[in-house]
Amino acid sequence: MTRPTGVTILGILGILWGAFVVAFSFLLLLGLAIVSWFLAGLPAVFLGFGAAVIGGFFLVYGVLHLLVGIGMLRLAEWARVLAMVLAAINLAFTALRLLAILTPFFFFFAFRRLFVCAVDVLILWYLSRRQIKQAFSRQDGKT
Repeated sequence: MTRPTGVTILGILGILWGAFVVAFSFLLLLGLAIVSWFLAGLPAVFLGFGAAVIGGFFLVYGVLHLLVGIGMLRLAEWARVLAMVLAAINLAFTALRLLAILTPFFFFFAFRRLFVCAVDVLILWYLSRRQIKQAFSRQDGKT
């Protein structure tokens, strides 16, 4: 069976997004390391620790997306499941941020968050379709 077009698109987008986030995490770590080196004091230690935690989080997040993208292109079942988990986590956090928007100033940002929620719901729906599950399960049987 050939790889469904939607899976190919999700795989390529996963690789691109993962590469972007990994690059961002390295820039974040490098930039904040330079800033903390110039400050050279107790606040710099806290800034460096915070940068390491945040940069490390983004690095793991980016690597997960890279792995999911590669796995989707190879039709690996674990990649489909991990993509659904990442979409569900993103949906939950985006929905929580959407609920936090109560002031009129931030109402504009609600549209972007609604769009992100819609995309995550579509990803969850698409990856849970019977035909897509079959495409991934047939590939796992061949390896």
